[in-house]
Amino acid sequence: MRDVHEEYDKRNIEVHNIGICDMKMPFCFVNKIETNTIAEVSAGVLLNKEKRGAHLSRIMEVLNERLYLKKLSLVDFENIVNDLSEKCESTGAYLELKFTIFTEKVTPVSKLNTCEEVEIVLNMRVCGKSVMSIEITKYGMMVCPCSKQISEYGAHAQKCRVSVVFVDVNPLKFDVTEVIRIIEQQFSSEVYSLIKRSDEQFITESSYENAKFSEDLVRDCLLALAKTDTAAKVKVKVKNMESIHKHNVYAYGEI
Repeated sequence: MRDVHEEYDKRNIEVHNIGICDMKMPFCFVNKIETNTIAEVSAGVLLNKEKRGAHLSRIMEVLNERLYLKKLSLVDFENIVNDLSEKCESTGAYLELKFTIFTEKVTPVSKLNTCEEVEIVLNMRVCGKSVMSIEITKYGMMVCPCSKQISEYGAHAQKCRVSVVFVDVNPLKFDVTEVIRIIEQQFSSEVYSLIKRSDEQFITESSYENAKFSEDLVRDCLLALAKTDTAAKVKVKVKNMESIHKHNVYAYGEI
């Protein structure tokens, strides 16, 4: 049959990304621990100037063979993207996976076992060189130091969302579990899916003694995560869901 994709295109314009998106696929993420999860997948290739179209079925062939129900480490993701580039006869390819993992936690006083969800976005690009980025999102609790200072008693607190992006990651050294632990330690307090009254007292009092601005959280995260030496750049994005303001608060920094 005639292959329309292989027709010569005379417009002389390169298409930087062409591929599939909004595809869900189960796999097992392996990084110190193994976690079965479902990823929202985007994958594509660079389309050279002279070609009219890309063979999207080849992208799905690679994903079905290399991702679907497979156990995959960070090193394996790099290999998948290289396969995409080779299979589609392209000089560049990318793969992005958005998925959730759950980590086990123990409550501070009652010592109950709980689980916490962690959002992860893994992006891998190959175009001349390989570049991997990982975004990890975690929730915690923040207490306002200004409110604590000016009030006779008490201080307002709010839930906080932190997203940390690691750019140009070393897949052999990156430990997701350790990174999550470091992020959790920077909040005024960690949060838990289950707590008893003794835990609530502990969290309330300990977070009060560890009051932080959003700016403090960005700086503390950057300093702590830079020591892991697993990426060329670290970016931290903070969003506080404010309890006494109509607006929310954001902060951003990188190192």
